Amino acid sequence: MVAPNQEGNKGCGIVYPGSMRKAVCGLLLLLHSLVWAQGVHPISGRKYANVMGANGAGWLVRPERETEEQPDAALDAIGIAKGATVADVGAGAGYITSDLLIS
Repeated sequence: MVAPNQEGNKGCGIVYPGSMRKAVCGLLLLLHSLVWAQGVHPISGRKYANVMGANGAGWLVRPERETEEQPDAALDAIGIAKGATVADVGAGAGYITSDLLIS
């Protein structure tokens, strides 16, 4: 729906109905998430991994992961209090979950 601009010539003068606004916002969020998913980690500089199935579990528990990602330092930086309730969403093989249980 196009409506005349109420403030003269400022802006484009296009008014979108609520459903169109929601669709545009959803599309922008989707595009943002796709761009972010292709990024690199701000500390390690390593490219984010693609989504993988169960066949990729070996990569999740590789020996060099400890030195590459320093999970203990990451958990310390987050500052999760002892006894706190935590959800490890997308836990994969449970690499961090076991550290959370011990803490």
